[in-house]
Amino acid sequence: MNRLANIAAHVQPTQCAAELPEYDWDEIKKHSTKKDTWIVIDGKVYDCNKDSPLKGSHSSGEEKFLADHPGGKKIIVMQGGKDASETFKEFHSKTILTKYGPDLCIGTVKA
Repeated sequence: MNRLANIAAHVQPTQCAAELPEYDWDEIKKHSTKKDTWIVIDGKVYDCNKDSPLKGSHSSGEEKFLADHPGGKKIIVMQGGKDASETFKEFHSKTILTKYGPDLCIGTVKA
């Protein structure tokens, strides 16, 4: 039991979907520029202009995720204000979103 408590102390809590704000598509579509880029993946909204969660060899050292994205910012900006689920899954494994997504997730798509 003590081991579980030690592990739990090192795991950062993430917001569950119920705690995140909901955004409608009219709002999401407004965020489609280099300076303000939101994308949607599997019903969750991600702000790509937040501080980059990438570390080590995955990071180019840029402060903001959009500039730090290993595949470049162009592909993200092209998906800005849209559902990028299909494009994301073409290039990334599920573990990428699990690892870095919580730091960029700002909400969910309003049903």
